[in-house]
Amino acid sequence: MLDQGIRELIAETVAEVVRQNVRPLPDILTPEEAAEYLRLSRSHLTNLRVTGRGPKFVRAGKLIRYRREDLLAWCGEPQEPGHA
Repeated sequence: MLDQGIRELIAETVAEVVRQNVRPLPDILTPEEAAEYLRLSRSHLTNLRVTGRGPKFVRAGKLIRYRREDLLAWCGEPQEPGHA
């Protein structure tokens, strides 16, 4: 489901954060924070959400939020056949 290049980029980002000892990822993230963490544009993350291909999210009224564990789980999901 997730492009291999994006998976590798996310893995590199996580490794870089650990190396730099940057503040930990919060439990709940705004769409902007989630997109930054995933190194995606906010519009791409929004597109993934509305098409049902993105990470799980929660809606609080009009607000969209992402749970840290859902972002991490989405990054680790197996890919669909034919999508390297």
